[in-house]
Amino acid sequence: RQFYHGGFRADWEVGNSDNLTLHGDIYRVDFEDSITLSNVIPPLTTIVDSSSDYRGGSIVGKWDHTFTNTAKSILQLYYSYTERNILFGREKRNIFDLDYQ
Repeated sequence: RQFYHGGFRADWEVGNSDNLTLHGDIYRVDFEDSITLSNVIPPLTTIVDSSSDYRGGSIVGKWDHTFTNTAKSILQLYYSYTERNILFGREKRNIFDLDYQ
């Protein structure tokens, strides 16, 4: 099994009322596995060697603006990508999210 992971984070203070944050990460996992399959005719089981991998990453951007001591707004953007390849198929996902408060 091999596992790779990396990431970053950066923060900025822009003036007296704005803060920006950007962070993200990526990963990848590769591994070999044996799967036992059932059969209806002899041999009743078969062992299959399989390689699988998972990979993906995400990034988040956040803007925090202060209007007064009691009022502020936060805007956050999020994106995530995942992919997995296994013996019986492949799956890909893209997730987007926008949040404003």
